[in-house]
Amino acid sequence: MLSPPIRNIGIEGMKKAAQMIPIWLGEVDPDSARRGLFNFFILIDATGGTGGGLFRYMFSRFLKESSEITGIRGLETCSSEFQHLGDKWQRIADIFLEGSQQGSSLAHRLRIGEALSEIANLENAAWMNLASHIGR
Repeated sequence: MLSPPIRNIGIEGMKKAAQMIPIWLGEVDPDSARRGLFNFFILIDATGGTGGGLFRYMFSRFLKESSEITGIRGLETCSSEFQHLGDKWQRIADIFLEGSQQGSSLAHRLRIGEALSEIANLENAAWMNLASHIGR
């Protein structure tokens, strides 16, 4: 997440998506935008098999269990951060679902970009914190 092989994935990919998705949504026809937004919703939400929150809830539980097994207390803090990230991703999923049902106005597109930009910054901090506890 912190040092991907290309800039389209990881934290850098989230930042790029925050910039590009609002532009893309403004360039495609409304029906394509609605379908695209619904696909994003499914990708993030438990509907698509992620357990909700773009797998962050599952990862949070893994980190909590890892903390208990290893005794590395910092992983418990990381677990809480990833739980919070799951909540943030779930809110973004709801924004995508809303757009798929009501259409994507300029204000809605900007809201998506702002939400993705915010979560990219939170993700960066959480992954850096995790790296500090596992010696990376």
